[in-house]
Amino acid sequence: MVVERAFDQRSPARLKPRTTSCHSFAMGTSGWIAPLTIFGRVLSLPLVLALGGCATGYHQSGFGGGYSETQLNARTFEVHFEGNGYTRAAEAQRGALHRAAELTAQSGYFGFYVVNQGTDIRTSSYTDPVNCTHIGSSTTCTGGDTTQIRKPDSSLTISMVRQDEAAQMPPNIVIYDARLVLAQMAGD
Repeated sequence: MVVERAFDQRSPARLKPRTTSCHSFAMGTSGWIAPLTIFGRVLSLPLVLALGGCATGYHQSGFGGGYSETQLNARTFEVHFEGNGYTRAAEAQRGALHRAAELTAQSGYFGFYVVNQGTDIRTSSYTDPVNCTHIGSSTTCTGGDTTQIRKPDSSLTISMVRQDEAAQMPPNIVIYDARLVLAQMAGD
């Protein structure tokens, strides 16, 4: 297997995040959620959320997932990205890589390498309530269906390096150029 360093002039694989416009129906140009109306009626938040079933976007961790990090020392971070039930594992990995590049650039370093990585799938379930209707001597019940929800998590432990340090790393260590990663993520 040939390993290329991201700062080499050779052509490393391009990082392409999957883009979607699934939230655009409710997002205003300022990024705030605008009231969604259908037939002149304002929809409730639960209905808007149900209609907007989309993968976790790139944002700080909150309701529905996102990124978070823990600084372990001056050069080392543990980065997490939690997806929701619509997020693919690869998207969670890309979110963690994106945040690692941001932290590296914000800290003034050239690049980073991955010390440790992990991917996990959190599974939960939801059971619809059972509703029964009594008509005369007859009873009809609906509901009770259980839905499994799979939410991917990705974590990276990264160590940041200056450009001169990156050039002296052993060839089996992949160095990610933080600015190159960010430019590729922004350009897609």
